[in-house]
Amino acid sequence: MFLNESGKTAFVKKHAKEGDLIIDFDLLMSAISLQDPHAHFKGRKDLVRYALATRGALICEMVLDPTRPRTWFIMTSAVEKDREQFQAMFDAEVIVIATPKHICLDRLRTDPMRSHQVDESREVIGDWWHEFSPRAGKETIYDWEG
Repeated sequence: MFLNESGKTAFVKKHAKEGDLIIDFDLLMSAISLQDPHAHFKGRKDLVRYALATRGALICEMVLDPTRPRTWFIMTSAVEKDREQFQAMFDAEVIVIATPKHICLDRLRTDPMRSHQVDESREVIGDWWHEFSPRAGKETIYDWEG
């Protein structure tokens, strides 16, 4: 579970191995809209719902497949219950990328694909830090600077 602009995709690209599955919510949104993965989706609850349903279908298949490959879920969620649910469902290691807020905002400002989203993303990043609480001993926390 990762913070917006925390470097989650860079982290997974660095640590994933050949044959791993990578399920990236932003890319699911992009796949069903044919928009850039960093596009502005605010107000498109229909796309979010469809992307969640797609991810849910993948999860259902994976839970039933004892031979599934190692899988990375890239998502933005600070909610403790979400992390607990994924950990239990997959007997998984949960890695939280908790990059400091100021670094996330700096990345946002300098990313030409997202610089137009500074105001919206500032709120999302602030909300993430407000909601997040680490689960000591139950997840790995990284301050990823990629």
